Amino acid sequence: MKKEILCSIFVLSLMVIVLGCKNPVSDKEIAVPISFAIPADFLVEIDIENVTGYKVRDLVKQYFQAGIRTVIWDGRNNEGKLVKKGIYVSVIQVKAGESVEAEKRIPFVLAY
Repeated sequence: MKKEILCSIFVLSLMVIVLGCKNPVSDKEIAVPISFAIPADFLVEIDIENVTGYKVRDLVKQYFQAGIRTVIWDGRNNEGKLVKKGIYVSVIQVKAGESVEAEKRIPFVLAY
């Protein structure tokens, strides 16, 4: 059984970003949904950093079509190991080519 972490809604330029919210139910797996809406096709990069700014996971770097999209972070680092409980930051960049159109850094607590 997976457990989802919580929880905020914020605006990235003209784009609405939602970080999914739910209390943990099980200690076995973690699922942190990161949903976003983009008005046109863009390259989206999402990284997860710890509070010191160290990148723990390159989550996604791909083109998305306009609309509402969701990616899931499984609570693991780039080596596949489960990260420790704590405060993390999702770094979301929306790009047109190599130019960054919008960027948002959202802290959240990972508690399992």
